[in-house]
Amino acid sequence: LEPGLPTNPHTGLCWYDKREKEWVWIDDEETEPDDLAAGRSLGGGMFAALVDTTSPVILKLNLRQDHKYWNRQPRVKFVLEDNLSGFDNDRSIDIRVDGVWLLPELDFESGEVVGTLRRPLDLGRHKLVIAVTDQAGNRTEQQVEFDVIKKSK
Repeated sequence: LEPGLPTNPHTGLCWYDKREKEWVWIDDEETEPDDLAAGRSLGGGMFAALVDTTSPVILKLNLRQDHKYWNRQPRVKFVLEDNLSGFDNDRSIDIRVDGVWLLPELDFESGEVVGTLRRPLDLGRHKLVIAVTDQAGNRTEQQVEFDVIKKSK
């Protein structure tokens, strides 16, 4: 990245992991001026400035559009995938039910995310919104509306 030239905000410094045969995003340093990419690596090897313009993908969401659930305190579970930059921490994941934030727990190895409601939901219609941003700034959002119903005897 040449100083003074305009940069793509989705560009980051990457290291090639020969064993895993994949690029690893290491652009994790705050730099001044903001047109520089910097990161730390514990080893040598091949480095490159790569562009990540692909949004993360939300898979295997356990709550479905227009489904009915008896559990008034369902856990929100899904799997995240990202093609390059990945996720720095779980602060890049925003899970809300009816506007109320849920603490996301991200397993970095599997990509599985779990969010737990702190209080039971009222009976009726509810809206789940999941928004995820990878380290390159690519964002994806998924919305699901579902109903909590009274369990029949």
